[in-house]
Amino acid sequence: MSDAHPPEPPAGGTPPPPPPSSGATPPPPPSPGVTPPPPPSGGQFAAPPGGGTPPPAPPAGGTPPPPPGGMPPTAPPGQFGSAPPPPPGQFGTAPPPPPGSGFQNPAPPAGQYGGQPPAPGAQAFPPPGGYAQAPMAAGMQGTSANFGQRLVAYIIDIVIIVIAQVILTTIFGDFGQILSFLVGLGYFGYMEGEMGATFGKQVMNIKVIDQNTGGNLGIGKALLRYVGRIASGIVCLLGYFWMLWDSKQQTWHDKIAGSRVVTTS
Repeated sequence: MSDAHPPEPPAGGTPPPPPPSSGATPPPPPSPGVTPPPPPSGGQFAAPPGGGTPPPAPPAGGTPPPPPGGMPPTAPPGQFGSAPPPPPGQFGTAPPPPPGSGFQNPAPPAGQYGGQPPAPGAQAFPPPGGYAQAPMAAGMQGTSANFGQRLVAYIIDIVIIVIAQVILTTIFGDFGQILSFLVGLGYFGYMEGEMGATFGKQVMNIKVIDQNTGGNLGIGKALLRYVGRIASGIVCLLGYFWMLWDSKQQTWHDKIAGSRVVTTS
């Protein structure tokens, strides 16, 4: 056997590839002027067989690549730079209501609707419990009846009472006097208290009113006014004539009951 020597490398410094092993297809020789790709170094991934795209190399610092889909995982509260939620009652958040209280709005101040103050000059609503009746001025209650009107009305009423007294005395004797007093009490008490005027006052177009409200007296004050007539006539009828110089033209029994006699027309 002759000693075989490997062929000398051609000029250029690139050694020829080693002879292929039996059964393997030798790689094609590189084309002239084309630089072969460098072999994979440490930290890089070699190209997968079959011509696929190699995975990207991990960046410096050891951070793992993002998962498939391009969306990074959500970090739990308090980690990786995310701030934890503020506790209740801080940073403008309202604290939760106490248990069992529910969501209750505070009641508006008394006398106001919706908690808004009334506009200047607006009429305020009265407090609960009814409408208070303010006193009326004397000029708004009507013109006071004069002495002549009241005298004629009283004479008519006395005539009616005397007729009833005569009838009751004739029928019941002395007991008729008591019945006559009760009839007069009911006549003046009911008609002046509820209707505002007796028959005599209706004829003269005058009526009795409450000096504070301008309305009817009511039976209670009307009965007090009837009993007060005793005080008006006990001293030479001075209580009846008192209206002639009184500023409100009131008799004594008017002052006792808080009443006034005014015209109706």
